[in-house]
Amino acid sequence: MTECIRFFDACGKGVMCPIGQGIIDYKSINRLLKEIDYHGYITIEQERDPRNCDSSLPVVSQSLAYLKSIGF
Repeated sequence: MTECIRFFDACGKGVMCPIGQGIIDYKSINRLLKEIDYHGYITIEQERDPRNCDSSLPVVSQSLAYLKSIGF
């Protein structure tokens, strides 16, 4: 589904959720990287709603814990 909405409206709808709670299948990405024997760097960005910056540290910590739990 494609929806054209403004940035802060998207933030209000939860588009910037903690890693592991969105639609990206990080387990499959990790599995593929292992299958192709990839040993380089990857970048996973944790976007945040700038209006909720006071909760950034706990959310980023939660996202990091999730990534570690699936083998990143």
